Amino acid sequence: MTASLPELERAAEAAEARGDWGGAEGLWRRLLAVQPQHGAAWHRLGKALAQRQAWGEALGCQRQSCRLHPQLGWNWFAAAGALE
Repeated sequence: MTASLPELERAAEAAEARGDWGGAEGLWRRLLAVQPQHGAAWHRLGKALAQRQAWGEALGCQRQSCRLHPQLGWNWFAAAGALE
């Protein structure tokens, strides 16, 4: 059985809350495979990648989030954090 998008999102958020960043990364990737225009998922995947210091990939995710939702501030701040 395939998880729905809301189920994947809830599971990824729960993994983050537990500090399971590897699990969250996998879940955000699964969600994005189904819905690649989900700007918040790109942001959250970038946060998970930053936890393991995969800065280049994290920055790419934050840039994608900024392209999809340029009006939001948190994705721009996260992109700057990945650059630091």
